[in-house]
Amino acid sequence: MAEHLVAGRRAFYEAIGSGPPLAVVHGGLGKDHTYFRPWLDPLAERYTVIYVDLLGNGRSEEPDGLAEQIDVQPWVDQLDALRRHLGLERWTVLGHSFGGFVVQTYAAQHGADLDGFVVCCSSPVVDHFEASFALAQQVATPAQLETLTQRLFAVPMEDDDHFARVSREVYPSYFAHPDRVPLDRLSGDVIYRANAYNAAVRILGAVDLRDALPAVQVPALVQAATLDWTFPPEVGGQRIAALLPRSTYVEFTDSGHLPFVEENDKFLRTTAAWLDALER
Repeated sequence: MAEHLVAGRRAFYEAIGSGPPLAVVHGGLGKDHTYFRPWLDPLAERYTVIYVDLLGNGRSEEPDGLAEQIDVQPWVDQLDALRRHLGLERWTVLGHSFGGFVVQTYAAQHGADLDGFVVCCSSPVVDHFEASFALAQQVATPAQLETLTQRLFAVPMEDDDHFARVSREVYPSYFAHPDRVPLDRLSGDVIYRANAYNAAVRILGAVDLRDALPAVQVPALVQAATLDWTFPPEVGGQRIAALLPRSTYVEFTDSGHLPFVEENDKFLRTTAAWLDALER
């Protein structure tokens, strides 16, 4: 792990491999980059993969005012600071879930610094509770559904341990086939940060990128998963792709919220092919 300073706070990242730089931004919030690994590590055979812990998440320190924060700007600024810290003129960024909001906003503000960007299982605005709940009813058990509605989104997390317990209870519902994935491995290595999660729930209500995306002239790869109840494709990835002038859309039909786990071969193949085709 390496670190750099952002507005006086230590921010951690880990870079592996060699080749054109690809920054990877986790979701959550309240989690860290470790849930990407080892699933995305094969990209390091052709790219320098830079795993980022957003401020307030993982090993990175909290930004000032996290309890009152109402937008993703501190994390957008963190990415810009990291690019400059690494001495990169241009790079590509990938954002998953909440990280997708960070990356979309970064592209809207810093398009000149990008070769391209990837948005995985996210949306341009969170206005789709009914669609999400309808799909969650199909993929979650009754106990998981109760936890989702009564504990995950209804009340703030009391502390890191509370957040970790609730997250692990609902984690199987994020997969189309939870019996086929190593759930203990995926959830066990994650660092859970309740303050970041509570901030994210508040911020989600204010995020709206529908007006900004049509002006983004950067190539974009938009990925969605058919059985992802958090961001169903028709209200998530499909809307992002329709708003972006230079988008490529890929849907993973046998995955939930983490297609890079459930359809790893297809995810790596299609992502690498798109990255290889970028003009640099």
